[in-house]
Parts: sequence; C-alpha cells; structure tokens
Amino acid sequence: MRINQNVSIPNFFILGAPKAGTTALSEYLREHQDIFFSYPKETNFFNDDFSNKFRRITNIETYLNQCFYNSKGYKAIGEGTVYYLYSKVAVDNILKFNPEAKFIVMLRNPVEMAYSLYSTTYLAGDETVDDFKIAWGLQKERRSGKKIPKTCRDPQVLQYGELCMTGKQTERVSGKIDSKNLKIICFEDFKNNTLNVYKDVLMFLNIEYDNRTVFPVINENKVPRSKFFIQITEKTGRINIGLLKRKLGIKPGVSLLGPIAKLNYKSVERPKLDDSFILELKDYFKDDIKLLESVINKNLSHWYQ
Repeated sequence: MRINQNVSIPNFFILGAPKAGTTALSEYLREHQDIFFSYPKETNFFNDDFSNKFRRITNIETYLNQCFYNSKGYKAIGEGTVYYLYSKVAVDNILKFNPEAKFIVMLRNPVEMAYSLYSTTYLAGDETVDDFKIAWGLQKERRSGKKIPKTCRDPQVLQYGELCMTGKQTERVSGKIDSKNLKIICFEDFKNNTLNVYKDVLMFLNIEYDNRTVFPVINENKVPRSKFFIQITEKTGRINIGLLKRKLGIKPGVSLLGPIAKLNYKSVERPKLDDSFILELKDYFKDDIKLLESVINKNLSHWYQ
C-alpha cells in the first residue's frame, strides 16, 4: 500500500443520515483551520455493501491519496458519507481501519427526510419517477428487482422507507461504538441552534472554537435545468475528475465541474404533500421513531403525532 507522505488517516466520520444537515455541518467544519474534510465529502468507501458503480472509490490507496490530499498536520480529519448509517458493514469497516475513530450521527424527522431524500435521488438521476407518492408506492416492486430505472446506480437508494428507519440504524451503530466516541444531533436542534451545536461538535472533536458566528444556508432544494448534464457528469464520475486534477497538478479542493454544475440547478420550494399521505408516512415510521426515542433518550413524539 503506497500512501502519500502528505496524507493522514481520517479520525472522525459523519455517518448520516441523508438530508439531516450533514453537508452543512461538513462545510462549516471544513472552514476551520484545524480541520481537514475530505474531497469529495461523501467518499462511499466503507459501505462496501453498495455497488461499486455507486461507490466508485474501492481501494484504500485511492481513498487516502485522493480524498485526503494534503491532510497532514491537521488535528481533526474527517469525511461524511450519508449511507454509512444505513449500511450494515460501514461502521465495522471503519473501526477495523481506525479503532479510535469518532462518529457523528445526524437525525431528522423521517417524514421530512424521506421526501427530501427522494428529491435528491431524483436530482442525481437514480430516480426517474417525478412524483414522490408514486415512487414511494413502487418500493415493494423495486425490492424484487422490478421497475428499477436504468440510470440507478444501486437499487438500495430507492428504498426510501428503509433508508429513513433511523431508529433501528442508530440502535445498531450505537451498540458498536463506545459512547464517548459517538455524538448524536437532531436536525431541528442544528437548524434552530446552529452555533451551539457547532461548538458542541468542536468540543467533541477536541478542537478549539474559532469564533465563527455566521452559518449560511447550504444544500437548498434544487431541480435540474438539464438531466442530460447530470447523466454526463455521473458517467464521468468524480473519481475520474479527481484523477485528472492530480495529473494536472490541481488540488482536490478546486472544482472543475462545480461552477458549471451550479448553473444547471435552480432552487425551488418543494411541493407540499397531501395530508392523507403525510398521515400514511407518520404511521409507517411511528414505531421506528419510538425506538429512536428510547435509544437517544429524547422525546420525538412531535414527529409522528
């Protein structure tokens, strides 16, 4: 294994969940002078129960040399893959890699989370059904391998219900991780008290507060102007772009496609779900939310009432 001398191994991981503020938190942490955050943010390396087409980065040399280029000397070095929480193997793989690693889990009301996750999956081209209620109703057929879009890199990402069952997921990972190395954050606390949560995370990582007080909104809901552009960039893949940048001597933090990609998206307000469907979703997630309440010792009844 040939690892570059300017690379240090990651010592903290944001496990997920999807659409629970992980991108915002990672961007805030990335700007701290003592913290290095991976490029890309979501490496999808340790969740090797997902397809290689979805993961892209499948060997340790690429993972470390590309994603943590110039990380030497930083006190906290992290990455944040939102499917690690759902994955049955990711935490075990991480602990084998670094037994002293710290973990951050971010949680969100699963009704809101499922709808937001669907929007992101559609935006990425893995989902092609343009109505969440219809896509939700297809989950059983898709579990049996039917009606999977040709552009979908891994059918697991279409199982919105299972992906958002964070009660059983959090119970599973908390049984593997020493409590002193695990921090759990609820999205609504992060949204309403960003500064306090940010300070708590820095303390958890043993990093001094940098006097930051401004936290811009990150990762608003978007729709693509052109899905063709998404297909082209997905086919090219960030891993290939990363290798190209290295050959050209461009650091991983400098985006080649980013400025163009931003032009392809426009921010929109997500359409509201009808009341009967919301009730259906609340009933679906109710038992799992109650499980989560017992795991994290927090009242979340407003999520299902």
